[in-house]
Amino acid sequence: MLAFIASAWTIHRPEDRSLFQQIYIDNELLMFKKAMSILHDENEALCAVSDASLRLMRRISTLRELQGPSLQRYVIITTEHAAIDRLRKIKRDNEYVFTAEDERMARIPSGEEPVDEQIIRAGEKQMLAQAISRLPKREQWVLSMRYDEELTYREIAQRIGVKTGSVGVILDRIYKRLRTILEEEGFR
Repeated sequence: MLAFIASAWTIHRPEDRSLFQQIYIDNELLMFKKAMSILHDENEALCAVSDASLRLMRRISTLRELQGPSLQRYVIITTEHAAIDRLRKIKRDNEYVFTAEDERMARIPSGEEPVDEQIIRAGEKQMLAQAISRLPKREQWVLSMRYDEELTYREIAQRIGVKTGSVGVILDRIYKRLRTILEEEGFR
């Protein structure tokens, strides 16, 4: 219900606000059920319904043109997309979470990396540095601008004289070349 209140009052036209209120009231339960079927968690499902409500509010002009089953289908699909996006975010956030139950991790003081992992990481850095040194100078320069100088794509584009959108393509090619070099050296 909070999503409805927050979303509805950001709509400026009273007739659009009334339309959105009615759509929300008519479809709230279906939206929640759809989100629950994907997320299996009540709080996350409520958040997905809120996200979907905000998306629907931004598309009020589209909602005005739809009626009956088409409108309901649009609302449910929007909710489904919001729930899937939330599920992806949850999975990304939990990808690198460690549990305290792992007794080896519990023995490591906070913020300190085990010596064996430090050695592995140092070896990886050395292999990466060797692979980068095998790249053409221009590609080394682009990587340096991106990671050493921490420049944005726009700043890099200005320096090398290309369009901003081309920087991502250039970096992708460099990453692929680096991956190939590292695979040739036996690093996977």
